[in-house]
Amino acid sequence: GQQLTGDDIAAIYEVIQAGWLRLEAKSLDWLLTMGASLSDRQVTDMMAHLEEQQQDYEKEYLGRSERKYRKETDDRLLDSMQDYLGRLDKSQRNRLREATTNLQRSDNVWLEERAAWLERLTLIMRREPGWQQQIRDAIANRDETTAQAYQETFWHNMEIIFSAIADVLNSRNAKQDKRLRNELSD
Repeated sequence: GQQLTGDDIAAIYEVIQAGWLRLEAKSLDWLLTMGASLSDRQVTDMMAHLEEQQQDYEKEYLGRSERKYRKETDDRLLDSMQDYLGRLDKSQRNRLREATTNLQRSDNVWLEERAAWLERLTLIMRREPGWQQQIRDAIANRDETTAQAYQETFWHNMEIIFSAIADVLNSRNAKQDKRLRNELSD
């Protein structure tokens, strides 16, 4: 059959991403209505929970050694591929390991970006007049407000992952192909 490329996987990712953005847009009205109905205490509690989650993530992720980071990233990618293909052979696992070796470490820039978003959200959730539109604007303009370092790391890593996924899919055997088709039809 036809060989997949990293660009093919990127195109599939774009379709999935577009679907996610449509779902996000549809659920935003409901979330804003719910946000308007919360008491000040509930908003304070929600923001405190998000801040606590941020601190938990920082402890969990930033304290990892380089070796542990690579191992966890490798395990996550392997698990994801095996969800669709079943057990991978040695060369397929090696291809994924090669990919994760070439990834730029992203936990730090992701957490910085998440902290910046929480800061913006905390200000907006004071719920002064026009706050719903501020949320809409913040979401709509997030590509412009996302740090350059985060975007560069994200896309660098995605290109490597897309290429590795294509290579593994191209090397799938008949049993893996059957599993993949069943997973996708579900």
